[in-house]
Amino acid sequence: SWAAKMFSHTEHDFGTVSRNAKSEFVFEIENIYEEDVHIASVRSSCGCTSAKILKPTIKTWEKGGILAEFNTRSFI
Repeated sequence: SWAAKMFSHTEHDFGTVSRNAKSEFVFEIENIYEEDVHIASVRSSCGCTSAKILKPTIKTWEKGGILAEFNTRSFI
């Protein structure tokens, strides 16, 4: 789809991490289109990871990101 073309990565495996470790990954987005792109919402595919929009509106050729944070306090 058109949105997938803006991502450098569309998935990430945190692998093995220590309990209570800060485990974050930023999915970088670059707007390659002539119109502004607005990200209204994001979600993760599991309850162990939360997602946060770093820049809701991205202008042409600007970069933004979605921060994925793995909850190492509750999940082993």
